[in-house]
Amino acid sequence: IRALEVLEGTIYVVSSEGILKGKADDLRWEQVPAEGLFLKEINSLAIVHRSPESPVLCVAGTRGVQCRLDGAWASVNHGLGASEIASLQVTRSGDLIAAGEGLFLLSFVTEQKLMAMANIISGSQCQFKEYVSLKRAFEREPSVKDVQKMSIRYSDTDKAKIDAWQRQSRIKAFLPTVSTGMNRGGTELYHWDTGPNPDVLQKGKEYRDWDVSLSWDLGDVLWSTNQTSIDSRSKMMVELRGQVLDQVTRLYFERRRIQIELASCRYSSSGERMAAEMRVDELTAHIDSYTGGEFSRKLNNRTNT
Repeated sequence: IRALEVLEGTIYVVSSEGILKGKADDLRWEQVPAEGLFLKEINSLAIVHRSPESPVLCVAGTRGVQCRLDGAWASVNHGLGASEIASLQVTRSGDLIAAGEGLFLLSFVTEQKLMAMANIISGSQCQFKEYVSLKRAFEREPSVKDVQKMSIRYSDTDKAKIDAWQRQSRIKAFLPTVSTGMNRGGTELYHWDTGPNPDVLQKGKEYRDWDVSLSWDLGDVLWSTNQTSIDSRSKMMVELRGQVLDQVTRLYFERRRIQIELASCRYSSSGERMAAEMRVDELTAHIDSYTGGEFSRKLNNRTNT
């Protein structure tokens, strides 16, 4: 069980298998549709609209906050950025408090706002085309694969780096270990002259002996002693690369989803449209933080050409 919430005798449970609801005095459980959710990434569950007839379920995890609105799950991540949410709490006024890298008050989660968002999701204010035709409008922008390559390059987590480590560890076996030494000695330091001046005390000569030795451990060609360290570092690098790719991919498609809504939906006010446009800029800035600004540079270059 990943999360649990109780509303007037009805128990809601989130597990890796799905979302279930049932009565406390009944052993029968009913499945709640969970299409579009990544159940294994959910950390918390909350009920926003506390009405037994039409409760609004919200879940939170690595992908932010998602609420079930008018029969479909919708992301409610305005202002959250890429923060992972660990816990959700509902205030008396019906707002959500999300705890992640900080505390976030989702004060826009009221009944009217939820219904307006549900209308957009259900398509009553939108005229969506086929996704293939919608994608043509963004052909000049970098693809998700381009963005993933940018993030890998910026975070220096390319697999080629691990392969280079392994090659270099084998090449090292052909390089010798060099050691040098010096031995210093001498004859009697002082002695009487054995020549024509037997009464003269003379100092003896010193000598120095140098040596150089080379050694190879050819067993490292088959199994390098550095392989254990390389395996450990490569494992951490793979985990880091997976986290970076997961975040940048989620941000990319969240940005694309809002772009499609801006192109297809009719907003009730200019303020709501401005908020959506600012959200696109916010997500662009988050993607730039994972790519070192290369994403915006590519956008500008392709727009100007």
